[in-house]
Amino acid sequence: MRRRLLFLVLGLALLPMVARADDAGEVRKAIEGFVAAYQGGDEKGVRDAVAGTVETAAGVKGCLDLMTATMRLRKAAVAKFGDSAGDYFLGIPPAQADLRSKAIREAPVKISGRSAIITIEADEKARRPGGAIVLLKTGTTWKLDGGSLFNLDTAKAE
Repeated sequence: MRRRLLFLVLGLALLPMVARADDAGEVRKAIEGFVAAYQGGDEKGVRDAVAGTVETAAGVKGCLDLMTATMRLRKAAVAKFGDSAGDYFLGIPPAQADLRSKAIREAPVKISGRSAIITIEADEKARRPGGAIVLLKTGTTWKLDGGSLFNLDTAKAE
């Protein structure tokens, strides 16, 4: 009986660690999904990958509107002038995108409740800036925090 109780207590103590490891993978998938949607011109995918708080909702919507308008402009430029015209609008060249994806897969994820932060170290040699990416868990899905992503400071608005 004692042995079963000990296993039960240990199992319950280790359960959050297992969930956190799963969440860390989901955090990384959320970031990579946003990047893939942006690079693939998927406006709905970009919008679905970003969440805002009550305080940042209007600013996040405005930034997403600008971002998706730029995506449409890129499509129009490619249609009219060819693939090379799209390079002027693509934020991250494919080679750098691969390096950033690798950095995201290797970066530590810190989770606290329904928020997560992943910190990517800068790499001067690869010309990759560092920084933190903040995510919020909405329902069962991790999404990029629009306020952080677009550098919206709600304190300045008050």
